[in-house]
Amino acid sequence: MIAITLISLLLSSLSLRARAEDHQILVGGAIAIFEPNNVTVVEGDTVTFTFINGTHSVLQSNFVFPCEFINEAEPTSNGFNSGARPANNGTSVTNLTVQITGKMGWANTTTWFYDGADKSCGWDDTAAGGFNLREDSNETLAGYLRNGKHRYLWPDSPMDDLFQLRDFSAKKLKIKLARPVKLAPQDHLRHFLPIPVLWD
Repeated sequence: MIAITLISLLLSSLSLRARAEDHQILVGGAIAIFEPNNVTVVEGDTVTFTFINGTHSVLQSNFVFPCEFINEAEPTSNGFNSGARPANNGTSVTNLTVQITGKMGWANTTTWFYDGADKSCGWDDTAAGGFNLREDSNETLAGYLRNGKHRYLWPDSPMDDLFQLRDFSAKKLKIKLARPVKLAPQDHLRHFLPIPVLWD
């Protein structure tokens, strides 16, 4: 029985390796920051981001907190983060290879990523993408980009310091006051109005 189990595991591993694929994404292309911005992956695959122009980065994110490094919202996530990669007009091309493991390889789960360069994600519609995007889901790329833009509606707002969004669902939003803050008289009430995450 043990021998059969070991053979089964070995065959499963060989099958996984046989179909493993490396998916290429160019960063800083002439048409878009990420080309392509969507790849379909399975566990065992890899995704290689190649930085070919400009100074960009790629960071893992999630749908609820778009354009934000996933480790900020989920400290145990151990998300991928390339750091800033200056390509110097193609003279300093570098790669970041991401191994697809666990949930990242599930067909019904999207792994989000974005460009962490200043005024990129939330400003440029080509500055975000995902592994296994699902247009039949409530969490679409259009929704992610729209929510990312909402982060920049009120520049320099103290809202990000005041509020931490937790326990979020389509029907319920709990807001936890992170710390007391003294505001100047000119600060407007609009700073305290939370921007909800929108689903399609």
